[in-house]
Amino acid sequence: MRKLRTRILVGAAVATFAGTAAFAAVSATESATAANTVALTTTNAAGANIVTASKADTTLSVKVGKSTVAAGRLDVITGTLTTGSDPSGRRIVELYRYDSKTSKWIPARVNLTRKGGVVRFRVRPLATAKYELVYHGSPKLAASHSSTVTITVTT
Repeated sequence: MRKLRTRILVGAAVATFAGTAAFAAVSATESATAANTVALTTTNAAGANIVTASKADTTLSVKVGKSTVAAGRLDVITGTLTTGSDPSGRRIVELYRYDSKTSKWIPARVNLTRKGGVVRFRVRPLATAKYELVYHGSPKLAASHSSTVTITVTT
């Protein structure tokens, strides 16, 4: 999750250092909706301009079935992946659980979004835990992650 952000920053620094970089705003119309994209123009060693378009933004929501459950009982975490206002189906989404001992987010499960962009994860927590959903992106779609939800476990 954090590595992708680092790769993007390093890639941008290398592109700026290696050649001249300029950003140009490009307006595109798709399905009667206007979307603004940003293009990166760099010059390679031969002097030719190379244009790379940015990825479409995505959003990922999260919702927990029950905020409080008994230890070992079933709960469901759902989320919806959208691109603009359109749902994104058949995309890989990961469920991450926060490990308080190591202070890191740990991948717990992986699932595909359905046709409407909805993804569901069944969990049986034994202790109170924090969860979040992560979409790592694709060649055309940007990465995104949801907010954090907490499932409180009672004994």
